[in-house]
This record gives sequence, C-alpha cells and structure tokens, in this order.
Amino acid sequence: MDLVGYTDSNWCGDKDDMKSTAGYIFLYGGAPISWCSTKEPVVALPTCEAEYIAASLSACQGV
Repeated sequence: MDLVGYTDSNWCGDKDDMKSTAGYIFLYGGAPISWCSTKEPVVALPTCEAEYIAASLSACQGV
C-alpha cells in the first residue's frame, strides 16, 4: 500500500482580498485519509509563490 499526496492552489482566487485557496488530499491504498481546503494566510504575488505555500501546508500535514 502506498501513501500518496496531492496539492493545488488557485492564484488570487478570492477577488475581494486577492488571497489564494490551497488544498491537499492524502490517499492510502487509494482511499482518502486526510484532506483540506483553506484560504492561504497571505497574498501570494506570483503564481509559483501560491503553489509553494500550498505545498508547505500539505507537507506539514503529511509529516
């Protein structure tokens, strides 16, 4: 059985405050065991920064 994690974000998804939404899901043996979708705490200027924030949030959960 494998533990697999996926993460993604939408850059500046909230038009009111320009914050991105980040989400992740962890699968164990193909079944979801942990997931979350949340607004990022800071405004990410470039798209890659939003992705790094999302990856950091999911890495903390994975550990």
